[in-house]
Amino acid sequence: MRSEFKEYYSAHQFKSSAINQFGQRVILEMSQYYFSKLDLGSEQWHKVQHNVSKLAATTFCSSIRTSFYEITMQKHCKGKFYCLPFVCLNFPQRIYIGYNVFINRNVNIVAREKIIIGNNVMIGPNTVINSGSHKFEDKDKLIRDQGHKKAPIIINDNVFIGGNVFILPGVTIGEGAVVGAGSIVTKDVEAFTVVAGNPAKIIKRR
Repeated sequence: MRSEFKEYYSAHQFKSSAINQFGQRVILEMSQYYFSKLDLGSEQWHKVQHNVSKLAATTFCSSIRTSFYEITMQKHCKGKFYCLPFVCLNFPQRIYIGYNVFINRNVNIVAREKIIIGNNVMIGPNTVINSGSHKFEDKDKLIRDQGHKKAPIIINDNVFIGGNVFILPGVTIGEGAVVGAGSIVTKDVEAFTVVAGNPAKIIKRR
């Protein structure tokens, strides 16, 4: 169990009986077998992700959610990945998650181009990370028909991203940086800086 959730779980959960523990272990093992048969990024994968994301933030449900991502994203996820309910990864075949990453509720990651998340990264609730945006230069065409601009996003190790942040295509966030809540990140963030605002700017150095 992740250390930051020990107090939450101990306060909100009762100890399971031996029968319940056995049943949960069977369900987890069956789920893991089913997850191993899914093709990453397929329609079925997204359907399962939708259902898994709605599971409660309990130890057992979190184990199922973690197993789903770590098993289906084997080559893309280094392990000890933890996310709360209603996280959505779009185009997961272009998403790479480091070791010991935590993602809070309602985070939406859209990888029209590669998105790399480093080790020990924490991402706050309601954040959007999108490596693509609509083109709109041609006034004679519908915006929806003009395709997308795409550029990779890189979030380096030990970064803390606050809640309600939007990270735009082409951004690199340096190691140890902190992005304040509600920020819109339009350009690269230097390592070991604290940025905030719209657009996000350096407010201090760590």
